[in-house]
Amino acid sequence: MWFDENDIYVGEFFLTKPFEEYEKTQVNLVKNIGWLDISRLDGFVDEVKDILSSNKLLSDERIEKIIVQIKSRIEFVNQLKQAKESDNGCEMY
Repeated sequence: MWFDENDIYVGEFFLTKPFEEYEKTQVNLVKNIGWLDISRLDGFVDEVKDILSSNKLLSDERIEKIIVQIKSRIEFVNQLKQAKESDNGCEMY
């Protein structure tokens, strides 16, 4: 979560490491995403915001940028799941 970046760079481009250089390329490697229940993430963003807000060393700007990125990633994975389900005719399990 951009621990090594100044507030101004939070949410900007970053590299992933394990399999692919970029996060969206890496997550697209997932073949079976049918097990993922996006509804289990309901309330997660608010919980993260509450936790981060309790740290007085984090600026409101930094917290908000992190929250925006979490929302964006949840939406991306949700769209990926929907696309894979429609591509596979819902044979995801």
